Amino acid sequence: MIGRVTIFPSGKMISVGSKSIEDARNQFNHALDALVENNLAKPTPIENIRIENIVATVDLEKTVDLEEISARLRAIYEPEQFPGATLHLEEPKATILIFSSGKCVITGTKSETSLKQAVKKLSQILSAPEK
Repeated sequence: MIGRVTIFPSGKMISVGSKSIEDARNQFNHALDALVENNLAKPTPIENIRIENIVATVDLEKTVDLEEISARLRAIYEPEQFPGATLHLEEPKATILIFSSGKCVITGTKSETSLKQAVKKLSQILSAPEK
């Protein structure tokens, strides 16, 4: 089981590092079992699992000119502060960190569909000819 569960005094739990909603559910159940076993909680069903943020990595398998990308796409690129360009997409709502190595981190999506849309849009944006 990969990931981590944080348990708050309110009873809410957050799963970080899950590879799927089912992995998150298993992590929650495992955490609840440990709490019940130690008499820290009562057995209750895990309900209302909500995805708040999906983080994914993409490798473009080519180097990227971050200066050109920042000028063309109005991405934020301040190499003295951070070694990657930050691109904010409106639709789907996502933030993409683009590194000169061609590796990217996509964050902020709430579904696999919107994640795939963000990857597709990134690919379209990067393959579009310069103006």
